Order: sequence, then structure tokens, then C-alpha cells
Amino acid sequence: MEKDSILLYLNYIGVYSFHKSINTYKTYSSVTDLVNSNNKALSKLGYNENQISKIKNSYNEYASYNEEINNKGIIQINYFDSDYPESLKKIYSPPVVINCIGNVELFKKTCSAIVGSRKASSEGRKFSFDLAKTISSTNTTVVSGLAYGIDTQAHLGALEATGSTIAVLGSGVDIVYPKKNHSIYMDIINSGLVLSEYPLGTSPQKHYFPARNRIISGLSSSVSIIEASEKSGSLITAEYAIEQGKDIFTVPGNIYNQMHKGSNQLLKNGAIPLLSTDDFIDYYNLTIEKVKLSTDNLSPLEIDILSFIENNQPIEEESIYYNIDLPHGEIASVLTVLEIDGYIEKLTPTVYIKK
Repeated sequence: MEKDSILLYLNYIGVYSFHKSINTYKTYSSVTDLVNSNNKALSKLGYNENQISKIKNSYNEYASYNEEINNKGIIQINYFDSDYPESLKKIYSPPVVINCIGNVELFKKTCSAIVGSRKASSEGRKFSFDLAKTISSTNTTVVSGLAYGIDTQAHLGALEATGSTIAVLGSGVDIVYPKKNHSIYMDIINSGLVLSEYPLGTSPQKHYFPARNRIISGLSSSVSIIEASEKSGSLITAEYAIEQGKDIFTVPGNIYNQMHKGSNQLLKNGAIPLLSTDDFIDYYNLTIEKVKLSTDNLSPLEIDILSFIENNQPIEEESIYYNIDLPHGEIASVLTVLEIDGYIEKLTPTVYIKK
């Protein structure tokens, strides 16, 4: 445990290099041993003067940092911990320390990433939401980056399906970015997991986001990319996914729209096309786990209407009107409520089916 603290200390002072951290871990027996080492030995391990100064002079503040970690309920997982995700150990330059808030048991589940444009179209946002909801309904954890646009909708779709989702941040795990996603951040903490390789209090930096993308793809068995332009950050995730041997899905787009240029290029290079959410389900032969809704709080009229709509049997609206002797307007209002609450689905303007 004392030796593992070396990795946590290096993470605290901003050393993220996998090889440098592991070599330091192998060289010293404790943080005290590291702090008291001579500058020449540290220089041989690849540390520059600024890093050596931090190693030597940050130990006192480190105690306060650990107290903050404990007070905020942060779980720190280092590369040698049993809870460290096996999938991340297989990637190039894995994060040495993962700072987590939430359910770390999600590391044991199958994960699938959804990423894309921050300036996504309404169609792109809707597809991201629907895809995440579908994937989450198969007991698969959705991974994304909490950014605006596609990422936000991916997290929301997973949460809508009462499934789990993981947000990988390009800042400290206690820093919500963008700030407007604070409520989503809190929802993810309550039912999923937020993580970062960066220490607490780290502000988002431009170069942190490409680096965090290797973690998004590394955690996932597949990466779905929605609306990526030619210079989209999502293509960096795709490059990591290719390097890591992951399945890449993408949504075809208008060849004259720059927003889809990167996505279409991925398709040209062999990505799996997504024309509907069913394409993802069919590719892996997955089964959607349907949640049976309780009828305990339904009114007698709502229960009566549901009794006429058998499972997997479409029924015409007129047939419901015929069997229930009430004004059509009253029945139509109840049908709308049942549809909104997820008990029934409208196949056509006049045909319903029980979910």
C-alpha cells in the first residue's frame, strides 16, 4: 500500500506518463523514499527540474489533498489495484491513476462509447439519445465525455433507460465542464460513474481532451461516432479505437455537409454503418431488457384501456372506442397519457400496441 502511494503522489503533482510513473514505482519503496532521493537519480528517470522541484516540495500539501479526497468520496484506483479495468491495461499508455466518483463496479460490465460533434444537429442529438437508450437497455454501459451535443445526449439516453453511464472528463473529477451539465453530472454520479486521470481541482485544458479520448475508447468494446467533421475530436477517439482493435460504428451523412465529412470517411475506411439503432442490436445479436411497468397507480379507466391492447397485437383506436362506452375525447386523452408514460406505443396515427 505504501509503495502504491508513489503512483498517487505522482498523479497529484501532475505526472501522467505511464512509463515514467511505473519506472519510479519500481525504483522506490515509498513516497518518503522518493521525496528524499537525490536529484541526479530523479533526472535519470526522466524528470526535469520543475518536476523534481514538485517531487521534493509537495509532500506537505499532499496530506491536505488526501484529506480532500476522502471528504469528497473520491475513489483512487492505481494501475496495480484489483479494481483497475482490465480493458485499460491493454491500451498504449494507460492512465496510471483513475480518480472516480460513483459506482466503480461498472468497470466489470460491457461498455460501449458514443461520441460526436458538440455542435450536433437536432437529428444527430436525437439519434445519440435513442442509440444510448437502446444500448443501455441491453445491460451495456454507455461511455462518453460529458461534452455538449452528442455526448450529452448519450448520457441522457442511458439515464432515460435507467441504465448506467460513465463520463470521462478532461478536467479534475470534481470540476464540471461544461458547467451547464452540472445536473447531468450529478445524475451520473448517483447511478453511474464519473472519472478522470487528472487530480482534483484540475481545470479543463485543450490538450487534456484528446488524451482522455483514449480512455473513452479503451473502456469500450465499441465506439459509435455521430456527426464528425473532418477535424472533429471524435476522429481522435476513432484513431485510438482503431489502434486498440475496437469496433467502430458511424452514421452516414450528407456528402455536401462538412459536419458529416469525417463520419463518411470512416465509413469509406470500413466503419460499420448505423442506419438505425437496430443495426447495433443486430450486429451483436443483443436482447433488449424490457422493464415491466407497474400498473398499481393507474386509474380504472387506464387499466380497462390497457386490457384491450394485447402484447404484440396492434389495435385500431376505433376498436377501443367501440369497447369502452365513454366520450372519444376522454379516451383519446387517456391514450395520450399511456403513450407518454411508456405503456403503449403509437405505430400509426390510429394504431396502438402495448410495449
